[in-house]
Amino acid sequence: MILGRAIEKLPDEPAGDASWPQPVSLWRYSAALVFVAAVIANACSYADIDLWGHVYFGAAMIRAGRIITNDPYNYSVPNHLWLHHEWLTEVMMAAIYQHCGIIGLKLWHFSVTAFAIAMLSMAEGETGAPPPIQFGVLAAAALTLSAVMQFRPQIFTYALFAMLIFLLTRDLYGRRSHLWLVIPMLALWSNLHGGFFIGLVTLGIYTAAIGVDDLLTGRGLKRAWRLAALTLAATAATFVNPIGIECWRTVFVSLTDPLAHKVMADWRPIVTVIRDSGVHGSDNLLLEVWAAYMGAGAISIAVTPRRDDWPLIAIAAVMAAAAFSAIRNIPLPIIAGAPLLARHLDLTFRKLAARKGDLANSAAQETSGVFQRMSIAGQSLIFIASFAVLFGREGLWSAKLAAVGEYPSGAVSFMKEHNLHGNILNPSQWGQYLIWHLAPESKIFYDSRFDTVYPQKVLIQYLDFFFEPPSGARLLNEYPHNFVLVITNSPTYKMMLEQRAWKPLYRDSVCALFAPAASRAAEMPGLPVIGKARKTFFP
Repeated sequence: MILGRAIEKLPDEPAGDASWPQPVSLWRYSAALVFVAAVIANACSYADIDLWGHVYFGAAMIRAGRIITNDPYNYSVPNHLWLHHEWLTEVMMAAIYQHCGIIGLKLWHFSVTAFAIAMLSMAEGETGAPPPIQFGVLAAAALTLSAVMQFRPQIFTYALFAMLIFLLTRDLYGRRSHLWLVIPMLALWSNLHGGFFIGLVTLGIYTAAIGVDDLLTGRGLKRAWRLAALTLAATAATFVNPIGIECWRTVFVSLTDPLAHKVMADWRPIVTVIRDSGVHGSDNLLLEVWAAYMGAGAISIAVTPRRDDWPLIAIAAVMAAAAFSAIRNIPLPIIAGAPLLARHLDLTFRKLAARKGDLANSAAQETSGVFQRMSIAGQSLIFIASFAVLFGREGLWSAKLAAVGEYPSGAVSFMKEHNLHGNILNPSQWGQYLIWHLAPESKIFYDSRFDTVYPQKVLIQYLDFFFEPPSGARLLNEYPHNFVLVITNSPTYKMMLEQRAWKPLYRDSVCALFAPAASRAAEMPGLPVIGKARKTFFP
């Protein structure tokens, strides 16, 4: 009862403070520009290594009518506990694919991406920055997000985090924000993806910053206590899911397992990425745009500091630190910093104009209505061009979804053609592709669910075999392997060629398949078969 009253009385005040910016809607100026940003954010979507698994696991849960909590797809730790924190997203993806195919998946992906961009645009609008500045910041954010807005449950974390930043920005500037929405939002978020804890951390930072500011200005802690009550209620809401406290266990394991971080490329620190690949080139466009975006934000805030912005600055700073610790977190400071960058670029330009004596002229232009709305003709042209890009070759209406990277399609076809089934010792990045095509008759040794299924012992054995040959060869005698699938011309491939107890069955430029020399598969004539790798599409 007390908690409910506290939430209802969260302050919308004090409205009308002249020091606070008045909202300027980019939607009103030109909805077409918001659509352009959504198209940009959608531009680099592709099938990644986990898409096969997400759709397959979701379909399995639909058939079973329940969440699968023990993994049936591996033989290294059969029926091991599965911390299935992404269950709702996977069920959603499977249902969409079953009823609407690849086009349905693409439309779902674009819808979530567009929602994230819409929330960022609305957050920027609360700052009062002119629409051209808002669009510039939004386009830069969309370009960076395009590299990470993929067919994965993480897409919901980015979208809901953008919504949270909009609610907090609106609340900070004294307007009705309906912050109570964070309670059902966190309940939903905890069923969609383990990144829900980012929302709680953000609420905690905002509450602490508001509390410190109110104390320093003599307003007391009344508002901070109400925000704290809201944060506690949102935390409690995360337990409203079928796996209960296990969703928090997933978060803990993901954040504290250094071995998993060693294997998962997107957990690498930014410094490591730059050291390994350099700072230039198209592969690092994400880092370059991110660096320019964050640099512009830091400089503009330093040039035009505002005390009332510091709760948002604190959130963006923590998210920036998270991005330095793991490259997968780069979208977080981009999203958190969007309203700050829009506001302080505006303030910086105003300051520069004032020094040149042009402030009165600039203000006159704004009040004359030049930023009220783009012409219908201009918006129509932008919409037409954007739709042409969105629905063009292999766009939303295409039933093709290309995969980035190389996959063992040749070895899978070979196994199907010769009716070969069994336990496959495999590189982790191919695990869920193999599950899609060969389960349940065949099981895998390992896949990319490092932190939700496999214990550290199995991860260490996996790393030894694929990254520390020939010492890792002992793994061949520790499990009942029926096949070994390796990357062609890798050190592990060369090690397998030296194993007399194993015979090569198939090879192409991507993968090589081996079987025990004493097995039925090894008795087939014409071995090894030399195949030809081809481009992979989902499924």
